[in-house]
This record gives sequence, structure tokens and C-alpha cells, in this order.
Amino acid sequence: MYHYCNRWARRAAFASGYAAASKTAQQSPFYASRDADDDGGGRGGWRHGGGHFGMRRPLRQLAYHLNLDDAQRRQVAASLNRLKMEREQAELDSRRTVDALADLVVDEQVSVDALRTALAPRVTSTENLQLAIARAVQEISAVLDADQRQELAMLLRSGALRL
Repeated sequence: MYHYCNRWARRAAFASGYAAASKTAQQSPFYASRDADDDGGGRGGWRHGGGHFGMRRPLRQLAYHLNLDDAQRRQVAASLNRLKMEREQAELDSRRTVDALADLVVDEQVSVDALRTALAPRVTSTENLQLAIARAVQEISAVLDADQRQELAMLLRSGALRL
């Protein structure tokens, strides 16, 4: 909230013809660097999480921390893409399940069998997602050498990387 107010004060100062912005904006390089990326150009903007290589964030992070070469990067990207598709399918199944549950709630008598049938796609999509994660970990670890696998294990344990 503090930054938001300063930002509008700074814009008002420039709009009214003053050459200098607020004192906080002048002293802090943080505000200036964020405003430079506001338009979405260059690194993708601070709001959009843009970054190097034109890759998605997990792949960028793995490529940086594990020092992946191009062949490894392509194989890891393919594994992460399959995992992403499975996650999107699980999210879609979850939304469909919520719709089905909402339709069942409208009825006066809600049976356990009907609820179990409505929740079945969510259970199967969760199982499929678990298998996709296992497959992705297996494929990624097969691509890496011993030192890279140690670094991957450290990233997973620390929570810096989530699969």
C-alpha cells in the first residue's frame, strides 16, 4: 500500500510539471527499476515474472542451478511440459467435480453413491498426477549426472523447487 501511494504521488508530481518526484522514489532504486519494467518489455516486467531464455520459471531455475546444457534442457522441458499438461487436466477435473457437487446439492436428498460418483474424476486425476510427477522425476534424474542429481535433491529438500 505504501508503494502504491508513493507511485500515485510521483505520477501527480510529474503530471503537474514538477521535475522531481517524491523523495522516496528518488532515493530508492527499487521504484525506478520496477517502473522501467512496467511496460512488460525486456525481461517481461516485474508483474509477469519474466526472465531469461524465454523459458518458463521452473525450467529457467533448473537450467540455472543445475547448469544444464542444451540437450538436457530440451529433455527437461519436455518432461515439465507433460507434467504441466497433467496438472491442467487435474485442475479441469477439479472444476468439473465442483460443478457436479453443486448440481447434487440442489436436490433435497443427496446420496453417498451420487457424491462418490461425482468425486470419482477428482480421485483418478489425482492418481494420474502422481504418476506424472513420478515419471517426470524419473525422466529428469535420468538426464542429469551425479552432481546435478545432488543439486536437484537439495533444491527439492529446501523447497526452492516444487514439482
